[in-house]
Amino acid sequence: MLQVNNIHTYHGYLHVLKGISFELEKGEIFAIVGSNGAGKSTLLGTIAGVYLQKEGDIVYEGQNIGKKKVEEIVKKGICLVPERRQIFDSLSVKDNLMLGAYHRLKESKKTLQKDIDRCYELFPKLKTMENRPGGLLSGGEQQMLAIARGLMSNPKLMMLDEPSLGLAPLIVKDIMNILDHLRNDFNTTIILVEQNVKAALKVADRACVIERGEIVIKGNAKELMKDPRVRDAYLGGKKETSFIS
Repeated sequence: MLQVNNIHTYHGYLHVLKGISFELEKGEIFAIVGSNGAGKSTLLGTIAGVYLQKEGDIVYEGQNIGKKKVEEIVKKGICLVPERRQIFDSLSVKDNLMLGAYHRLKESKKTLQKDIDRCYELFPKLKTMENRPGGLLSGGEQQMLAIARGLMSNPKLMMLDEPSLGLAPLIVKDIMNILDHLRNDFNTTIILVEQNVKAALKVADRACVIERGEIVIKGNAKELMKDPRVRDAYLGGKKETSFIS
């Protein structure tokens, strides 16, 4: 479904992504883990068209999308649920959802309402507060809204950036269960960026570790959970581990 080939992305003079390559199969949950500043969010932003790579190709469903604009990429079925939710505080829950379908507003109201109802089925709590301003929702409710807003774009590939950030453990568990539901019942392929490595590896099929802009290890998520380097670095091991000498 997606091939990321030798991507190099810069922020000004800062070389953030240094030759990132991976493939994504349709129907997978692929986790990208690593510490702060490793380049995870920049990678998602590059795939989404927010940042322009200096080298490399991004091939989605057989087409190179590396030079396309964000709105063109969204229309092709890729959406990014950004870090810290970034919902519109002054707009109602329903209006936030409608903005997720901005590129589809020419479709019939009946079709859009059907998609909103689908989001409410997935997140029943949002239905009870559809007229409430987004800024008055709790952190967990805002994350639900951010995911639902992404679903309104009708994505084939959904990329989530730190969905567990700042949330209580029970809410994190709910969010991870929802991702599994999206894959199984909505036929959505998922790239999950997370610092909560244990939660990410539990829900993912495959995963990779990014350190200093490079993928340093990748493979089956359950096997990575047992890898001593991953355990030492991210799962409470006694020593700090660096994958790059």
